[in-house]
Amino acid sequence: MRLSRKERTARDLLHINRVETINTETASLTIGWQVRFQRRGEYHSKFFSDAIYGTSDKALAAAREYRNRFLEEHNEELGQLLAERTFILPHLPKNNTSGILGVNRSIQRERSGNTYYVWQSTYRDMEGKVRNASFRTRRHGEIGALMEAIQFRRNGIEAIAKLPENEHAVSVITAQVQSYDALVSYLAALRGDEVESVSSYLARTDVPPSTKKRFIEVRVTQAQFRNEVRAFFDNRCAVTGARSLLVASHIKPWAICSDKDRIDKYNGILLSAAYDAAFDIGLITFNEAGRIRIAAAFEVDADLLGIKDDAAVTDYTVMHDRYMQYHRDHIFRSLDTNSA
Repeated sequence: MRLSRKERTARDLLHINRVETINTETASLTIGWQVRFQRRGEYHSKFFSDAIYGTSDKALAAAREYRNRFLEEHNEELGQLLAERTFILPHLPKNNTSGILGVNRSIQRERSGNTYYVWQSTYRDMEGKVRNASFRTRRHGEIGALMEAIQFRRNGIEAIAKLPENEHAVSVITAQVQSYDALVSYLAALRGDEVESVSSYLARTDVPPSTKKRFIEVRVTQAQFRNEVRAFFDNRCAVTGARSLLVASHIKPWAICSDKDRIDKYNGILLSAAYDAAFDIGLITFNEAGRIRIAAAFEVDADLLGIKDDAAVTDYTVMHDRYMQYHRDHIFRSLDTNSA
């Protein structure tokens, strides 16, 4: 009898199976418990025979002891690998086309012969049953159908994380839920031409899913960064206090940042258009106290553009200056400058 994952967890049988085999040469029956693990496509197993250990219970006890020791040696908790394989895959499945784990776009056919596109989502619950749903682009729109599909999987696996028997899976499932929330938030905020641009890109069949995955990760990360920088400076220019024509820029450029630095709100500054443009190409920078420094060759134009030589960043911190030091040393046109 095949047990569900819930039943296997309750009976302490994760990674352990009851096995009965017949030796074709001797026609003898061998019964026992098999411990089995999969690592990077390779299987590791060990069999514990009832006959060798005396009883089924003793063989099972030996199998559990071996399993627990194996997990300890690999620095894993019981059920962790199963949860990670189900919810946090290191690579997208071969049949994925969207770049989003558990979500795909496909074409379906009505009885009349007409075809239509859907975004569909799938997950496996703790009973081992596959749950799926599809959402028509014709009804919800391309982005709307995609968001519905993501939300379906997100809600399904979040419900699993709330079950008490899955305490070891909570962290990996929570991480996946948070990634879906960030993606939905990004998609919901798209406006104008961005909606068509992003939806068309994700619908393309000539773009590898790994490329789409990276595209999504970069866009979501940038959106999160912008939102946090805006919130830190209260949606005002850090220098002028203006609320319009604002740009949230990295202090240390994105291209040379670590992944951690790319999302650090302290590596961001919110500036109005003229200040941002000048800062981006190194015509201005800020000193250790957050006071402006203007390149000498830019002084006349700076005044004409309303960039003041006594300007300073509001709420400037030492955390910002960790990144600003790089800007001063490598981007600011420091030769022949006036220092504040």
